[in-house]
Amino acid sequence: MMHLPTIISISILLNVIIGAFLLSLYFLRQQASYLYWGSSCLLFVFAQITASLRVFIDFPLITHYLADLLIISAPLAAILGIHAFSQIKNTIKPVHL
Repeated sequence: MMHLPTIISISILLNVIIGAFLLSLYFLRQQASYLYWGSSCLLFVFAQITASLRVFIDFPLITHYLADLLIISAPLAAILGIHAFSQIKNTIKPVHL
């Protein structure tokens, strides 16, 4: 069994890698869905970091309220990305041969 700090650091690392990949796709293809999905991953990383700061600082405004705000905004950004992706899918018309 892994201990909690290891799981948190692996989650942070994987979300940073996935978020950077999605943001690089956004800069390559200029599709808003990749921007939202990459932002969602990075917002989740910032939420994890601010929630983990509770060990080092005792300031509930940052460690509790800001972390809650970030953890709520991460899935909202993912939903916005799904919505933007579905709008792209609706505008692409299939080619009939």
